[in-house]
Order: sequence, then C-alpha cells, then structure tokens
Amino acid sequence: MTRKKFGPLAVAIIVFVGLLSGCGQNSSPNSNTANHDPANFYNQVQLNQTKDAVGSALGVTPESDDSYYNYIDQNTGFGVRITYNDSNQVTGKWFYALDSDLPQLRNATVTAEQAAAITEGMTYDEVTSMLGGEGMEFACVQNPSDNANPITMHVWINDDGTVLYVTFIGAKGTVASSKFFSK
Repeated sequence: MTRKKFGPLAVAIIVFVGLLSGCGQNSSPNSNTANHDPANFYNQVQLNQTKDAVGSALGVTPESDDSYYNYIDQNTGFGVRITYNDSNQVTGKWFYALDSDLPQLRNATVTAEQAAAITEGMTYDEVTSMLGGEGMEFACVQNPSDNANPITMHVWINDDGTVLYVTFIGAKGTVASSKFFSK
C-alpha cells in the first residue's frame, strides 16, 4: 500500500501563494469517538509542542521520511506528518492518510463556482457560511511573518473526488488563497 504524502502538496500550495502558535482543533465529520476519528492524531499535535511530548501523546514510533516524521494511528490508518525545528519543536503538521482510505474523508458538496467566489481577505466565518460547513483542517504551519497567526489549510472533499483547498492566515483567520482541484 502506498501512502499519500500530503505534506509536500500543502507546502507547495502555501509556497505557491507566496506564503510560507498552535492551530485550532479539527473536528472530523466522520468521527464518533477519538479512537475512530481519522483526525485523532492530527488533533493531538500543536505547533511548538516538543517531539518528546508528541511521542508521549501519540504513543507510536514515527516513520521518518526526509525531514518529516509520520505518526500513523493503527486504529484508523490515518495519521499526522510533522516537521520539527532544531529545538525539536513542531513547526508544521499535515493530515496523513493511506490512498485507499481517502474516500472516508468526503465531507462536502462544494462547487467550482463557490470556490471561485472565495477571495483573499474573506474571513473564516464568511467562507464556512458560504460553503455550509467547516471542512477539515488539513495543515497547519508556523507563519514566519507572524508567530501569533499560523497558516492553516482546510479542505472540502466532494464525493466525486474534487477538492477545495482554502489557506487561511490564522487558525480561523482570513483567506490567503483558495484552489479547486478536479480529477
């Protein structure tokens, strides 16, 4: 089975829009309990948390992949991909999943027209109101320009596999960019 590496995609999108401390907790639309929540591991990690604290909280040994550490929840098959700084503190986290498990994350019915209506500077509340829901926090990285406002990315995944990515400055701040991907 191959693993879908979301970290580089999230970083590429953030860099693409010219952007490069704890992020908001993510609630998964598919969860009943923490043990079955695809975002369980992702939600337990916060920016600036130490590597030892992450290991203690998640209770698994990470797989190392270049400068990323992948922690996989054996209960769900989902996990979190993390980068650390020289002080072993979390500087970024990305949702991580097996390719075959991605269909479980479908959480929306957004259109290309809605995506096109999202503009830079819109508030998180304006976006979620327009789309009819919060989507899923997919990535959170330190903002080198403003430590108090991390860069977060939320995704809305449709049944047909199309995905809307919206990057915010701040955990529930303002839109920096949005991109609608179709198959």
